[in-house]
Amino acid sequence: MKKELFNKIFIKPRNVAQGKIPTRRRITQVKKKLQGLVITNMDRHRGEVSIECPCNYYKNLEKMYGQEKNATETEKEIIRKMKKEYKWNHITKLKAKGGIPGPVYNLNKEKDITRQRPVRPSFGTRNKQLMSITARVINFWIDRANLKTRNWHIANVLNLRKHWEREKKRISIYGKSTRFIFKPGDIKDFFTTCEHHEAINAVQYIKERYKGKTNLYRVRKRGRKGVKNTTRGTLGDKRFTIISADEVMEILQYTLKNQYYKMGTTVKQQTIGFPMGEAIAPPGANSIATAAMEKWAEKNEQEFKRTTILRFVDDMISIIAYDANDPETLKT
Repeated sequence: MKKELFNKIFIKPRNVAQGKIPTRRRITQVKKKLQGLVITNMDRHRGEVSIECPCNYYKNLEKMYGQEKNATETEKEIIRKMKKEYKWNHITKLKAKGGIPGPVYNLNKEKDITRQRPVRPSFGTRNKQLMSITARVINFWIDRANLKTRNWHIANVLNLRKHWEREKKRISIYGKSTRFIFKPGDIKDFFTTCEHHEAINAVQYIKERYKGKTNLYRVRKRGRKGVKNTTRGTLGDKRFTIISADEVMEILQYTLKNQYYKMGTTVKQQTIGFPMGEAIAPPGANSIATAAMEKWAEKNEQEFKRTTILRFVDDMISIIAYDANDPETLKT
């Protein structure tokens, strides 16, 4: 969009701060200019929007979601079935109201607006709190599992330097003549191509590498943290609940089995990938990446000695050490 047209259409934040509120006439002009176009927020950029042709938007939406088959049951039948199979009221009760999540939508990515991030909203989901509790326990396992590749997985990008300093010391096996090759990359379609059985196996793999005192976890019902391996229960504090490791695995299977969403008014069942927007998606996908890298490190001990990968979700940097005095190490 040309800068002149952009300035005519959009209101500058500076003017709003100075109290220059747009007139009704100005708002009407903006509405007429954008009539019929699809306006969405940009992924990871608050306040920025993308404007595109509705035909192009629908084409991308079909590419992301159109491959999944339509559900064989009606919305009421699906809700009734999920309610019947729900057996964790002692952890947190299933919401009385709510339906199938949706409708789904796309967000254009900030790096390349021709690529989209599929989002399936979770508001209105009856078992939202249960998924949140389950996701926090899985994150707890990932953060505390006994892993050779512990420093490869970054939870906060602000800690990137700290992770690199640890790994730099580990892979500097050639002393002062050690040099490094950096290669950035990403895991393509990280959330959308994960196999459900692969996710369950990966979470089980991570769980087995965490050695807790008991099989029980004290979890805060709301928030992002608040998980503790416990032997004492909630001590009467209603802000917390107790969940076992076996229940976490059962809930994960229940959640992946009942991945339904609306595309417009059509109900579809997601049989592959994680729904972007739900609490279970990040720890599920991270478990797959963590388990895969850990298995590679265990299988390739010699390569592991001079290799590191710094990964934040689906973005990563591969780093290989070589000897500046030995060209053969650069070739291999």
